[in-house]
Amino acid sequence: MFPELLLKNDVFHLLALFLREFLRQFERKAKGLIQVESIQTRNRTRSGKHPFKFFQTLLESGFEPGLLLGEFVPDLITRKSRFAKMLWIRAIERRTFSHAAGVHFTARSEWDEARRLPIPLPDPFVVPNGIDLPPVTSEDRLAGTLLFLGRINWKKGLDCLIDAMKGAPEARAVIAGNDEENLTPKLRAQAERNGVAGRIEFRGPVSGANKETLLRTSTALVLPSHSENFGNVVLEAMAMSMPVIVTPDVGLAADVEQSGSGLVTRNTPEELAAAIRTMLGDPSRRAEMGARGRQLVEERFTWDRVAAQMEEQYARISAAARAGRG
Repeated sequence: MFPELLLKNDVFHLLALFLREFLRQFERKAKGLIQVESIQTRNRTRSGKHPFKFFQTLLESGFEPGLLLGEFVPDLITRKSRFAKMLWIRAIERRTFSHAAGVHFTARSEWDEARRLPIPLPDPFVVPNGIDLPPVTSEDRLAGTLLFLGRINWKKGLDCLIDAMKGAPEARAVIAGNDEENLTPKLRAQAERNGVAGRIEFRGPVSGANKETLLRTSTALVLPSHSENFGNVVLEAMAMSMPVIVTPDVGLAADVEQSGSGLVTRNTPEELAAAIRTMLGDPSRRAEMGARGRQLVEERFTWDRVAAQMEEQYARISAAARAGRG
């Protein structure tokens, strides 16, 4: 009841006004730059600089327009608190977007999703995420082992994967990742009900050598997400010559399908199970998919290539802003 009372009274509007004033103060101090950056600081640009250092260099050289980077998915927004959603859009999103010189998306599908929101999208463009290429290995992969690697989150479609395991009796699955929502007990119970608990291992968070071993030795990656603005783990798998199974809601799904580096299937238990059976039943096709995935990453998703594209977009937007002021 309390949140409903807040919405009916003036508290919401007071909070919105407060946030707007905060943004105005921030905007003056930042000299018009609005920067929301999601690239991990451990990754480097083509010139060897960390991305944030690269942006600082651009600012020092006179770059002023704001560039927005982020994830904007209407279906995910509607799953969140109505109060938080309304506060965010009314107090922040509209103003932020209206003052941006450009909007960066990591995939065309993310751009298409954002167009459904009631916000302006000034000068949108797509530059994908990148990856450091690991060395090529020839280690044998474990037979019939599916790998899910990522956050244990409702949007990842793990309930669908567990149901699909009933229709793929030759498969076992390793689910590795941090459980942000305490979903693991529910997923374990679902696996027990389905009679597949003995073929599903919940590994918990993995990193470093343990993560690399899973990517190097599992048969295929499976990512049955309901929404995935890009899908970095798909890049990581393809870089290790691992074939992938993804849903159309994964940002990289079109690249996977066009390159032949995996299978794209809807996230229903029946269709996912059929894709798993197809993947596990054809070793030569899996090897071909893995090789194509590695080639795709080498050609399009190394940090050198991504940084070059990002530098080009910053230069273009900066030149357009200066021309407009002239």
